[in-house]
Amino acid sequence: MDRVRDLFLIGCCTGLRFSDLSLLSSDNIDNVESVITIKTVKTGRTVVIPFGNAIVRQILQKYDNELPRVPSNQKFNDYIKEIAKKAEINEPILLQRTKGTLTMLKRSLNMIL
Repeated sequence: MDRVRDLFLIGCCTGLRFSDLSLLSSDNIDNVESVITIKTVKTGRTVVIPFGNAIVRQILQKYDNELPRVPSNQKFNDYIKEIAKKAEINEPILLQRTKGTLTMLKRSLNMIL
């Protein structure tokens, strides 16, 4: 779970989607310039993401820029839910979805648990 938490934090701090996070390797990481360069799966565009964030730096150092293998998306989400339970993150969240001109609001605890 420690590895999944670290990967989740990198995703949060960089804005990378799961599909891009799962492809991230040391080849994508430039510690001199403090950037991650990756061709995104969804758009096919190459993006350059600065990672001046201390959290990202610490995680990259922890793994010597060789991030752990990412489990399947489903397993990753299961682990994140378990981590949230252990951290006692259990407050309902407000979801807002817009489809066309219709906006729907919904309180949900299911997103976490």
